[in-house]
Amino acid sequence: MLSQDFNRITKSWEEPQVVDITQPLSGLKRLERLSYWLKMDIQEETLKSLFPNEPEQVKLVNESVLVFGESINDQSMEKFYSYISVFWQQQCTVQQLDKTFAPFYKLDLDLTVLKRFSPVFSKSPTIDKNGVLLITGFYPTRPQRFSFELKYLYEGLHWKLVGFRGNLNQETVSPLRLPSEAEQVKLVNESVLIFAASVNDKSMEKFYSSISVLWQQQCTIQQLDEAFTSLYKLDLDLTVLKHFSPIFNNQPSIEENVVMPITGFYPTQPKQVHFELKYLYEGQSWKLMHFSTNIK
Repeated sequence: MLSQDFNRITKSWEEPQVVDITQPLSGLKRLERLSYWLKMDIQEETLKSLFPNEPEQVKLVNESVLVFGESINDQSMEKFYSYISVFWQQQCTVQQLDKTFAPFYKLDLDLTVLKRFSPVFSKSPTIDKNGVLLITGFYPTRPQRFSFELKYLYEGLHWKLVGFRGNLNQETVSPLRLPSEAEQVKLVNESVLIFAASVNDKSMEKFYSSISVLWQQQCTIQQLDEAFTSLYKLDLDLTVLKHFSPIFNNQPSIEENVVMPITGFYPTQPKQVHFELKYLYEGQSWKLMHFSTNIK
C-alpha cells in the first residue's frame, strides 16, 4: 500500500531526477572547511565521542529529507535554508536554492510520504578527516527508490546539514539478506526479554528505546504503558523465558523488501507464551516495529 502511494505521486517522472547541492564541500570551499576545523583543533577522540548512534543517524536523515520535501511542497527553500548549518547558510541564499530546485517545483512530487518509510544505509556512516559525517543509503520505495548522500557538520551542540544529494530512479531495490536462524532467534530473545524487563519495571521506557525509529514516531512511552497496563497488574515475570528457546511457527521471510515477520512460542508449562513480532530493516540492522504476545 505504501509503495502504491509512492508510485502514484512519482508517476509523472519520466527521467531520473537528481538533487545535488554538495558544492560547499568542494574546491576553495573545501580548503576553507579544512582550515576551519584546524583552527578549532578538533581531535580524533573528540570526533569519536560526538559520533551519533544508529537511531540518531536515522533521525538525522529522516529530518533532513522531510524538511527538504516540505520545502519542495511549499515551492520555497525557506524552511530548508533555516534548517541547514550556519556554515552552509553563509555560502548561499534562499533565492539561490530556489533557483537550483525550480524544476522540482513543477513536478507532481511529494517526498514527505517518506516519513512512512525507514532509510536503509548502503554502508556504515563515517566521519572524514575534516570532521564531516557522511551518511548514504536509500528509502525502499517501489517501483522507484529515493537514494541519498547527506553530509553533516557538528555545529554548536548538534549535527547540521552541509551537503545534500538525492536521486530518484527506476533502480530495483536489492533484496535484503534474510538473517540466519540463529540471528532470528537472538532477535526474538532480545525483544522479548527487553519487553519482559519493562513489564517488571511497570514502564515501557526500556522497550521504547529498543524499537525502530519509525515505530517511535507513531507512539509514546505513555501510549505503550496504556497498551500493556493489564500485564503490569499480573504476578508475571516473563524474564524466565531466558531459560527457554523460541519455536517458530514457520520459516520467516522478508515482505515488501523490508519487513520480516516472526511468529512462534516459548514452550513453557502449563501455558505457552506465544508471540507475533515484525522487524523493519532500518539503518544497518533489524529493528522491532510490531509486538504482540499471548499466554495460552
